[in-house]
Amino acid sequence: MSNSAPINASPRTSSVNASAPGFSASDSLASEVGAQGKSPARNRTWMGSLTLVCFIFGGLMAMQLRAVERVRNDREKQAEKQQYDQKQNAVMAKTIAAEAERRRTLEAQLATLNSSLKSEKSVSKATLTKLSAQLKELQMLSGFTPISGPGVRMTLADNPEAAKLGGNSPFLPGIVHDFDLLQIVNELRNAKADGIAVNGRRITAYTPIRCVGGPILINYEPVTPPYRIEAIGDQDTIEENLTYAGGIVDNLRNPSAGPGLQIKITRQDRIDLPASENVPRMQVAQAPDKP
Repeated sequence: MSNSAPINASPRTSSVNASAPGFSASDSLASEVGAQGKSPARNRTWMGSLTLVCFIFGGLMAMQLRAVERVRNDREKQAEKQQYDQKQNAVMAKTIAAEAERRRTLEAQLATLNSSLKSEKSVSKATLTKLSAQLKELQMLSGFTPISGPGVRMTLADNPEAAKLGGNSPFLPGIVHDFDLLQIVNELRNAKADGIAVNGRRITAYTPIRCVGGPILINYEPVTPPYRIEAIGDQDTIEENLTYAGGIVDNLRNPSAGPGLQIKITRQDRIDLPASENVPRMQVAQAPDKP
């Protein structure tokens, strides 16, 4: 009988750590399977969050682009409006300059007539009658005396919808502005109106119409809506100059953007216009002496 040593099983022959109390091979396998099962769920949660962030970011970018486009369009419209107003102001300035020159000529003629009347030379009755008629006509043309006659009355009022738009733009549509009144007065002059008045104030070549941060000023006095514009002259000619397609009334009633003005035009058998309250005086101009 041979003396052979007993063979003991080595603890390293197994992949399970038998020295750990209460730990078996089935527990190790369950732990690995559980770890693998949780990984796809975490991936799905991460991908969902990323998709939501991208969706929100894309929506914000789209809103920003629309806002930028809207601001650019508003600036372009305002620039076009300013260019149009500048052109209209240039036309009106030219017309006012021509009227001022005509006014100076009439005043020179008036001075000549007054001088003739005051001269010691004897004149015939017919000459005196002619000079008196010329003097009266010059006074009416220059606005020195009240006049009456048939004509056209035009009323302008703000659109109630304009107040709902709000904003701080000086060119708010639907509101009567000083340049609107200037354009209408210019059209009446083109129609050869004998006399014009706005809210009872006689308009001459020296009458300023402007707005300085508040109400419209005529002869440096504030006027408020509705604005009543009266013109004495040929009714057909006046009405045609105001209401032709694409003209001043058409543009004010139907602007390219925003609400239009409220406008009413009526023919009047008799209109009474007062004399001008702002009678100018020559500063340096003099009528030339005849040789």
